[in-house]
Amino acid sequence: MKAKITCLFLLVVSYTFGQKNNDNKLKIGTEYSISSKILNEKRSYIVALPKTYSESSTKYPVLVLTDGDYRFLYTSGIIEFLSKHNEIPETIIVAIPNIDRTRDLTPTSITFNNMGGGGGANFLKFIENELLPEVDSKFRTNSYNVLAGHSLGGLLVGYSYITNNSFSGFIASDPSFWWDNQYVVNEINSDVVQQIKNKKIYISSADNYERNEGVVTFMRNAQELFYAHLKQLGVANSNIKFDYFENENHGTSAYMSWYNGIKFVFKDFMLDNIYNKTSDEITDHYSRLSIKKGKEILPPDQLIQKIAEYKLNVGNDNNGAISLLEMNTLNYPSSINYEKLSEAYKALGNDNFSEINYKKTLELRTSESNSINENISKQNETDIFLPTIKHTIKSEKLKEKRSFTVGLPPSYNSAENDYPIMLILDGNYHLHHAMTTIEVMSKEGQIPEMIVVAVNTDKNRTRDLSPTKSLVGYNGKDNSQWQETSGGGKLFLKFLEQEVLPEVKINYRTKDYAMLVGHSLGGLMAAEAYLNNSVFKSYIAMDPSFWWDEHYIVKKIDTVLSKNIKNKKFYFSGANSYEKTKGMITNMRNSQELFISSLKNAGISHKNVKFDVYKDENHNSIPLISLYYGLLFIFQDYVLEDITTKTMAQIKQHYKDISSSLGVSFLPPENVINRVAWAKFNNNQREEAYTLFQLNINNYPTSNTVYEMLAYAYSNAGKSPEALKYFKKSLEFNSNENEIRRIKQLILDIEK
Repeated sequence: MKAKITCLFLLVVSYTFGQKNNDNKLKIGTEYSISSKILNEKRSYIVALPKTYSESSTKYPVLVLTDGDYRFLYTSGIIEFLSKHNEIPETIIVAIPNIDRTRDLTPTSITFNNMGGGGGANFLKFIENELLPEVDSKFRTNSYNVLAGHSLGGLLVGYSYITNNSFSGFIASDPSFWWDNQYVVNEINSDVVQQIKNKKIYISSADNYERNEGVVTFMRNAQELFYAHLKQLGVANSNIKFDYFENENHGTSAYMSWYNGIKFVFKDFMLDNIYNKTSDEITDHYSRLSIKKGKEILPPDQLIQKIAEYKLNVGNDNNGAISLLEMNTLNYPSSINYEKLSEAYKALGNDNFSEINYKKTLELRTSESNSINENISKQNETDIFLPTIKHTIKSEKLKEKRSFTVGLPPSYNSAENDYPIMLILDGNYHLHHAMTTIEVMSKEGQIPEMIVVAVNTDKNRTRDLSPTKSLVGYNGKDNSQWQETSGGGKLFLKFLEQEVLPEVKINYRTKDYAMLVGHSLGGLMAAEAYLNNSVFKSYIAMDPSFWWDEHYIVKKIDTVLSKNIKNKKFYFSGANSYEKTKGMITNMRNSQELFISSLKNAGISHKNVKFDVYKDENHNSIPLISLYYGLLFIFQDYVLEDITTKTMAQIKQHYKDISSSLGVSFLPPENVINRVAWAKFNNNQREEAYTLFQLNINNYPTSNTVYEMLAYAYSNAGKSPEALKYFKKSLEFNSNENEIRRIKQLILDIEK
């Protein structure tokens, strides 16, 4: 019996999405299992809770994720980042790993390429009638559920949308609406639209006609018809959005589709300028939101606590702060919220009301079961951690103890490769999204895998991230209260270069390639290091504070020999627009534009420096999107265009040239070679395909996927003995229980 694999849109699902031991400290989720009567099988699912879940009484929306084993990591990074900046509400992620992807994600069965399928309706019943009720029973949810999927997963999303199920939001990333002669398109009619037109759906489309006309036409025609039919039948712009990602391919488009799509489906939740709103205005917003969504949605208590703290400490609005905290105790009568109200009264000198609320705190704390997660069973669950290791060193340069965290790439413990380093400032703030962004980009072959070194700067940030002493603030006025300690940046750079990097290189397998990344003042320090021709070979500065010290960093360009830095890559970004901020960004933007023009005037090629403006992002929300496009720019030559048409000799030469250009050795990425090999296989270039699969085995001998892909190829070619050999070999390196079970079943089927 042949073990079939669909190669039209290949998805390698054997990636281990996180380490499952508590030696690593950054927990990102927990894996559970459920016995499904509908599917007649045991299914696993991964849950990521908001970071404030245990400190809150809020009920949260739920994002259900198909292809959960492949897409959980980077989705968790996006959700964590966007919710941290109040771009979306904090959200529970429920990710469903695959068992039979084609069966579960397709609404009908087709004979094309022996793909089969047709179990989509049943899979949706499992999600709605078994999985979500279990999630609702274990966690605090508010019944606002979003379904997200890519490719065939996007097809399931479209099918779910038009069948008017219990989901309220939908994200379909480059969806396979071509399936079964555009089945989901043909199912759209006026009666359907009347039932679903108030729900939100986001759709994206990848690639461009010039680069990939055949596949783009095949995919996009159906996508555009789906969108056009819905619009024609009355779905408003506020409830549907279609984005084109013409510079992304089918695989790489998912990341930015997720980013834009998540922001779109939660757009109504967020209230602009919320930190300056009154409790009545906030209550009114969430009341109208509840009516619109048809379910009660209360203001999140953690968000209200942050706004109240802002009003107390920055906004000079004590009464407004108390009003918000009292609103919290009405919406969420928990000990935590009464304690916050008690503390606020205490800070304002009202001991009587502080004592009253503190007594209520103790009363509730006694009656509570000492665990907000009381409904969560501890059986059949496994915590998932990002592979991180915390370090503390005694700095001779700074004369103090400093900490940093090392984030390892997914293949670190299963391969013997050396890795480039990305050192990111404000590391405790950026570690999660930085690691998960690199994970998905390297998995898609856009960049190499990297070791992330996240350096904390919260102890004395202004001192560490300012290259000069300056008491003048952004607005040109005295800011000595916050900038009194400034000017320690040059010493801090020596600490990074002479203490942190050597420590990392001693303890980990690294290449002689390090990148420096920073945001705001951290971006200023990235530019300082760049102009100093430091040991770093590339730089990303996210909305950098080039206004500092009367444009100090711009003036410094005149003192730098351009020949020393002309071959290094520098990417930086700017946030907001003049219109959106009513001119408040003038000083920031002017300094950034002066910096780029001065560099080019000094002879730095546009190939090595780039400035992007993201008008829809603010200063705090810009890092994630800047990191993504910054990495694409720095590694712009890493991807070989039209690689599926190249010979193995051409591919090896390309990565040899890249290695020479960047000054370090890079192997052809495993996932990329798998994709090329399958393209050759499907084009009846079987021997060349086998050779490419074997190249992967030679380069990545401890990866289970390389053996599994060759096994599938042999099986599809009817070479059962060879298939059995490599399926069995793959088990030696596979630690994923679902995958092991699936491969063992394939072996039994072949042996029959």
